[in-house]
Amino acid sequence: GVGSSLEVKQLPIAMQRTLDAEEMDFERTDAGASQTYQQQAGSIKRGSYVMLKGHPCKVVEVSSFSPGKHGHAKAHMVGQDIFTGKKYEETSQTSHHLEVPVVTKTEYPLMNLNAESFAVSLLQDNGELKIDLNLPAAAGKATEEDSKLQQDILRAFADEL
Repeated sequence: GVGSSLEVKQLPIAMQRTLDAEEMDFERTDAGASQTYQQQAGSIKRGSYVMLKGHPCKVVEVSSFSPGKHGHAKAHMVGQDIFTGKKYEETSQTSHHLEVPVVTKTEYPLMNLNAESFAVSLLQDNGELKIDLNLPAAAGKATEEDSKLQQDILRAFADEL
């Protein structure tokens, strides 16, 4: 399984929530790093990250509209929390600035997978194994995307055995 890899999302420590060991997301930051930055609402596109209702979200839908003759253009955004998958919506003037979380994606090689317990071992950058994780479907919190990823991983390992 050395050729397989898993994508991991990272957020600054100040934005971390308590996560179950079963979740596949790890967070870390450098000391003093800013956890968010400002971005104009009108420039946020589908696939971008933004804070919606205080949650770090990946934007899945964005639309803009002008409410009337003298009204200000507004942007309506729908995003999915990058940790829980829960959807949040927010409408803002396109000229207003929104908080955007600093998100770093890191891929870790998948070193071992227990097909019965769905426990995984990942190789970290420092050469140590991270062994306290399970695939999300094993935790009973799997999204459709999680289940598809789990099946892809299981198939990849079965092909290599």
